[in-house]
Amino acid sequence: MTEQTKKKTRACRDTDYLFVSAYLRAKEPQLLSREKAERMLASSVQEAARILEGCGYADVLSVGLDRALNDRRTAVFDDLEAIAPKDGIVSLFRMRYDYHNAKAIVKAEAMGKDPSGEAGPAPQAVLEAMTAARDALSRSADPQLADLILDRAYFAEELMHGNAAASAVPMYPTCADYPQQYADSLAYNLETCRLVLENSGIKDYDNDGKLEYMSGSAQKIELKFIVCSDSSAKTGVVRKFASDMESLGLTVNVQELTWENYLQALEDGDFDMYYGEVKLRNNFDVTELLDPDSDLNYSRGKDSSFVGYINDYLAAGDTSRSAMFQQMCQYIAGTGSLISIGFETHQFISHRGVIKGVNPNAGNPLYDFPNWEIMLD
Repeated sequence: MTEQTKKKTRACRDTDYLFVSAYLRAKEPQLLSREKAERMLASSVQEAARILEGCGYADVLSVGLDRALNDRRTAVFDDLEAIAPKDGIVSLFRMRYDYHNAKAIVKAEAMGKDPSGEAGPAPQAVLEAMTAARDALSRSADPQLADLILDRAYFAEELMHGNAAASAVPMYPTCADYPQQYADSLAYNLETCRLVLENSGIKDYDNDGKLEYMSGSAQKIELKFIVCSDSSAKTGVVRKFASDMESLGLTVNVQELTWENYLQALEDGDFDMYYGEVKLRNNFDVTELLDPDSDLNYSRGKDSSFVGYINDYLAAGDTSRSAMFQQMCQYIAGTGSLISIGFETHQFISHRGVIKGVNPNAGNPLYDFPNWEIMLD
C-alpha cells in the first residue's frame, strides 16, 4: 500500500485540510475574478485571451474557447483530487461536468465527429450510462432520449449520492425481463410534460408566467409535495422536481416533514404528491401500493383493475412475463398513480478489523447494531 493510498483510506481530521486551504489561497491570484472578467468584457478579443492565459487557460485563439475551458477545468479538478485528504469529495463537484461531457461524446460519435475534445477519464457509472445512451440512440435516432438516460443516471448518482440505480419502471434494470425500450419511453422529459399539460388545457391563460386551468375563469394550480426531511437524498430529488415544474410555470410547494408529521400527512391524505420508499419482493410485486384495500395505498385509489394487471404479471410464464410486466406498467403509467424513480442501495463501509459482530441481512446492513463491538484503540 502506497503512502497516498494510506492517506486516502484512513479517517480524516480537520487538520488534514490545512495544507489544502493554504494551497488554494496561494492559487487565488490565478483565479478568474470579477474584476478580470469585467476587463475582458471591455477589451479586445486578443486582450481577453491574454487575461485568460494569465489565469492558466490555454490560448483560446488557437485551441478554441470550449477546449480551453474544458482543459482548464479538468486540470483544476485533477489537481484538487491529488491533494484532497479523502476520495470522493472532489468527484461530487465534477460529476455534472462528467455527464455534460458524456452527452457531447455520445452525440459526436453518432454524427461521425471526433469526440476527443470532450474525452477524458470518467467514473464507471458514467461509462455505463453512456453505453445505455448509445444503445438508445442507435435504436431510436433520438438524441434527446440519449440525454434523458444520462440525466436520469446523473440524478441517481448526484441526488441519491450514488446509492441508487435509476429505473422508470418498478423493476431493477439488470433483470432479464426489464422492458428497456418501454422504460426509455418514460424517461423524464420536461418538453413532453409541457405538451401533455398544454393538450390537457393547462396553459398560461393570463400571461403571468403561471399555468392555469379553465373552470369558468382561469384557476391557479398549486401542488403540495410532501417528503420526509430525514433524508437529504429524498429532499434533493423533490426540490429538483419542484424547480423543474417551476420552469414550466407550475407551482409545487414542497413540505419537508419530520417522520412523525410525514406519516400523519400520509394518513390524513394532506398532499397532492408524496415521495415514498417501499421494499419490493424479488418478483417486484406492487400490490401493496395500489390495492384499494391495502394500508400502503396512500393515493386512495379505488381502481380494482390494478390488482388484475398485477396478478396477470405475477402468474405469467417465462415466455410472457416481460410482456405482462410491460402491460401492467403501461396501465399504471396511464393513471399516474405511481411513478418509479429508482432503486436505492444500502451499504456501510468500514476498515478491516475495526468492527466485530457485524451481521447484515437483506433489508438492513445495520442489523443487530447494539451488539456490534467497535474497536477504538
